[in-house]
Amino acid sequence: MTEEKVEEKFKPFQLVLLPVLAREKALKFLDPIDLFEISLCSKRMTSYVRALRIQARHHSLILAAGQFSVSVHFQRKRPLFWDFNSFFSRENMTDTRTIGGIKFDSCERSIRNTLSIDEFYCEYPEKEIGVTTVSKHFQTIFHGPLDIVVAPYFHEKYHILFSEFKKCQELEICGTPVPSLEAMQRIFGEMKVTNKLVLRPETVDEYIIETALDVEELNLRSATWMKREHLLRLNCKSVQIFRTNFTSEDLEAFAENWMRNKKSVIERIRFDWNSGRVFRFHMLNAESWDSKKREMNYMYENDRGVLVRIDCSEGFDMERDDGLIGTFVLETVDNTQYLHFLVWRERFPERKRIEELPAKLAPFYKQLVTINKNHPDATSFERLLSNPDLTPTEFMETYRILRNMDAENTGDSLGKQSRRYVFNQMKETIVA
Repeated sequence: MTEEKVEEKFKPFQLVLLPVLAREKALKFLDPIDLFEISLCSKRMTSYVRALRIQARHHSLILAAGQFSVSVHFQRKRPLFWDFNSFFSRENMTDTRTIGGIKFDSCERSIRNTLSIDEFYCEYPEKEIGVTTVSKHFQTIFHGPLDIVVAPYFHEKYHILFSEFKKCQELEICGTPVPSLEAMQRIFGEMKVTNKLVLRPETVDEYIIETALDVEELNLRSATWMKREHLLRLNCKSVQIFRTNFTSEDLEAFAENWMRNKKSVIERIRFDWNSGRVFRFHMLNAESWDSKKREMNYMYENDRGVLVRIDCSEGFDMERDDGLIGTFVLETVDNTQYLHFLVWRERFPERKRIEELPAKLAPFYKQLVTINKNHPDATSFERLLSNPDLTPTEFMETYRILRNMDAENTGDSLGKQSRRYVFNQMKETIVA
């Protein structure tokens, strides 16, 4: 075989010459990291990758002490990271990438490592510019909302970041230094936060954070800038506010406003109430708990997926003419007193949870059928726990007896181990 024939046989595949549908189908087989690499070849290739309309679950941009990174996360594909931390060894950072007109000389591509992510390590002196540039390109080729985490340490460079991004899904200001008035203006002057806003440091009283009043979830370490007028405009589903100057009269005005405002999306608010201020109503007609109208415990699922219960037996209830009940209740946790305002969109949440248990437990019973078929060594108590006709109370009583017996019998067969694993999951589901 001649050298010319060999070269002709291994001629590179011309992806750009394919028809549009065939090209897009071929590109969709690639991992995000490879699509990112292809997009850097030219503006045309960037447009080809963007045209695939691959949806990201979310983009993440972190600019904090010791962490300068950009990432994009997908529903089923591996996440893609670009890390600017300077403590990585530069020995293997020999690659070059050009993004948004900026040349990054010291890069290293790492694929399929132990963390199951695809990642670039990069050394670049202007980290704020690097983070912003890479994130812009990620967002260009992969459609999806943006989450930002920044620290007040970098307030002098905020204009680089917040001049490029005008909208984000979540924004967290971390660290402890108090952001200056100028920093607050740079951050919130044009930025629209849609879902979640978290401010961990204290903030200056002179700046009114307008976007905080209508995000879905709000967490403020200090809100002394808030006056009654801002409290009345507050329309977030979930709120945690610490260090406020609100009085009982302010909260009474808030409750009266909620009674009138049928469009309010508020579900729960938690204020700290540790200043010795007395909480009481002067004009509002609030009622004590009536077990016929609602249950004792208000229930919700927190960010970690844990079911939280708040005892509202000592709460003050207000019933709106559309049927919604709002409750003010004081709670003490670790010597800290909190004041909750809770909206009962489900008046009997525990009863509803119990009613939904059979559907949640059904998959576990199916697993037990298979386990018992493959390992027919189940004891009488194990067979009883495998019976879907048991009530949750009967299951828990039998489960406790079985666990006490296990303490005396340490022998573990594969069938026993498999059943115990499923029983434990069922127990956690029932007592959630």
